[in-house]
Order: sequence, then C-alpha cells, then structure tokens
Amino acid sequence: MMLKRSLFLLAFFLIFGEAFSQKRYPKDVYNTLGIQAGINYGGLSSDNLSLSPGVGFSAGLSTRANVYNNFLFLYGIKYFQYNTGIDVRQEGRSELSQINLRTNGVQLNFFGGHKIIGDHLSIEAGPVIQINSKLLTNEGYENAMVDGYLLTAESLEDISKINFALAGQVSAGLRRLKVWAQYQYGLSNMFRNLEPEEEGGNGSRVTDLQGVVRLATAGIVFYF
Repeated sequence: MMLKRSLFLLAFFLIFGEAFSQKRYPKDVYNTLGIQAGINYGGLSSDNLSLSPGVGFSAGLSTRANVYNNFLFLYGIKYFQYNTGIDVRQEGRSELSQINLRTNGVQLNFFGGHKIIGDHLSIEAGPVIQINSKLLTNEGYENAMVDGYLLTAESLEDISKINFALAGQVSAGLRRLKVWAQYQYGLSNMFRNLEPEEEGGNGSRVTDLQGVVRLATAGIVFYF
C-alpha cells in the first residue's frame, strides 16, 4: 500500500511539474515528459554474504529539460524489481542451494547532465532515492540457513525501506527517442534494520552485515 501511494503521488508530481514547466518556458526550450522501460542486472551486494546478481526490470516516467546552453536536468520516477541470489542450506542437507531474494519498489532520480553532441548524446549523473519492499524469498526456503551465519533466509526480509544511491548514465538517440545505460552505486546499508536479539543470539555477526545496491540498467525512453 505504501508503494502504491508513493507511486501515485510521485507520478502526479511529475505530470503536474511537466504541465507547469510547459507553460513557464518558451516553446523553443526543450522540456518534455517521457515513458521509459529497462532491464537491470545486479541487486544487493555484500562482503559478508554469498550473494550473486540477477536480472530484473524497471518502468516509469522521466522529464528531460534544457537548463542553459549544453546543460540539462532530468528527474523521474520508475517502478523497479531486482533479484539477488543467495546460498543457503536446508535442514538435514549438507549441500548448498541458491535461492532468489526479490525486492520491488519506486525510485526517484534527480540528474544533472551535459550534452556531448546536441540532443543526440549526453551524460547525466545524480542522486537516487529508493522506496522498496521487504526482501521476498523463494517459497519453501524461508527457514533455510544462510551460508556462514545462524540466520534463516526469512530473517533477512526486514531490509530498510528508504535507501539512497548515486547513479551515472549515458543517453543517446533522437530528440524524442533515446536509449540509455545507467549504473547505480548504493550508499545505504539495506541490512541496517536487522535486530541482533531476533537472530538467535548471534548479534556480533549480524550487526556487521552490509548490503548495498549495485545495479546496471539499460533501457529506452520515448518523449512526448
């Protein structure tokens, strides 16, 4: 419910901002709203846990505006899902199995950029605010033990719900249709909400857990 409300409010903000800016700026100033979609590769990364990147997707809205000469500003919102593999051991078994940890939510970005070749090639970078769900595990593996820790897969679900990242991207194409490639480097430890007293008395190891987003994304955007 929180994610749905956030998505609605932020989408309204984008559409309202676009309508306002079209009235405020002259017609020859490039300022437009677009629809974007992409495929991502990555997810949570940790020096403590045995995690592996997975494939996910994103879709949303983006506004692109010229600011001054070759400088531009982008802000947008997108729904995302990314997947992370983790090694676990089920009760009574010695071999490890890899299961999927899935999270979804909304990302809001504010990018500044510079045009390299007119409206055809540019670089952009800036902060990303992420509002996400808990980690969801494969059904039937909730009580599997995480490799190297006295933790179950289910005990990792309570990740932080608001996180921050820095991102850089390259955009290329036509004025109304562009492809883009982006990399996100997480700044927030998404495991910071884990409570030692809830994790079988292994607090000294639980509090050391680190998990940040490392995400490469490529996609396409169409501007109206």
